[in-house]
Amino acid sequence: MLSPFVPYPPDTGAHIRIHRLLRGLAERHDVDVLTLRDRGAESAAAADALRREGFVVHDVVHEPTRARTAAGALLRRRSLYGARFHSRELAQRLAALLAGDRYDAVQCEFAYMGAYAPVIRGASDAWLVLDEHNVEFELSSTLLALPRRGFRAQVYDVYGRRELRRRREEELSACRAVDRVLVASHHDRRMLERELPAPPVAVVPNGVDVDEVLFEPPAADAPARAVFVGTLDYRPNEDAVRWFCSSVLPLVRRHVPDFELEVVGARPSTSVQALARQDGVQIVGGVPDVRPHLRRAALTVVPLRAGSGTRLKILEAFAAGTPVVSTSLGCRGLDVVDGFHALVADDARDLAAAIVRLVREPATRKRLAAEARALVESRFSWSSAVAKLHDVYDSLPARSSARGAGTGGGA
Repeated sequence: MLSPFVPYPPDTGAHIRIHRLLRGLAERHDVDVLTLRDRGAESAAAADALRREGFVVHDVVHEPTRARTAAGALLRRRSLYGARFHSRELAQRLAALLAGDRYDAVQCEFAYMGAYAPVIRGASDAWLVLDEHNVEFELSSTLLALPRRGFRAQVYDVYGRRELRRRREEELSACRAVDRVLVASHHDRRMLERELPAPPVAVVPNGVDVDEVLFEPPAADAPARAVFVGTLDYRPNEDAVRWFCSSVLPLVRRHVPDFELEVVGARPSTSVQALARQDGVQIVGGVPDVRPHLRRAALTVVPLRAGSGTRLKILEAFAAGTPVVSTSLGCRGLDVVDGFHALVADDARDLAAAIVRLVREPATRKRLAAEARALVESRFSWSSAVAKLHDVYDSLPARSSARGAGTGGGA
């Protein structure tokens, strides 16, 4: 497994997905990890924690500066993300590991790790699988569409248009270079299949540990509190929280004056931390376990206006029994039915009205919680997701027969 960061601890969406799929693959296969990491003691400890779980971990220290990343993007005509995760040492380590012909497959996490496909093809006949997580060019497109004003907005538009074009080129090139592509939803599969005649695209959804998460719907007298969960230096989450606090929260507090928002997540940006000065907003930051915060809230809000893939934060809330109010983009790809599993709205006034409704209607909270938990149990457990991943690998023929017959990525 080739990862852009050490997938431990599993405390963000990407870390959770990689870690769970890694453990799932290890149920049937020997799996080693080749990962980039920074020089810090925290990332070194994370790599050691994976080793204690029984994995062989090859970690490559990689700390590109902003200037070096920008120069690499311009000189190599890459996106900034593509330049950020380009490491000559990682490429050399990857080629050396594959030269021993020990590995039957390489699974690349994110399209920017798929950029190492030429190295893999040059060193081995191993099958190549790309786990997309998000459709990156859709993510870039939604960020570019966010409303902005002023000179900084004009600068961002120039950067954003270039980044979108480059990311799209790089992502589709990575997809074409592999034997199988994994996506988190049928929406993402349809989007890629419109662009790619091959390779096959398989849906391996995100999940949640339904056996470990206790179902505890909010009490009838639950406080008028909502929780937002997400990594807080991730631009879609940062935009969601800022927009909610400026445009939605004041409307809610007109009707529910004591309503509060609890913002939970690692690495809150400066602009997110500044929101703590607003009445009714508490910035908690990173926590080891979000479930106590879900249990203390009457509902969870997912006011995303940008993004791709699917939201683990919604699955966690569904499993825990915390009702969800989300934008349509926020719950995209999760088979959510508005009014049945969650309340869905995209306008600030409609979002505020949905929140006020849930605060005032304990019976509606209870009903939504029950239906959402049933949805997770039936379609979004990690055991189900891992079973779909095993199906992908079971579909790959033996390397010698497939490569010798010249079937390549179309097998």
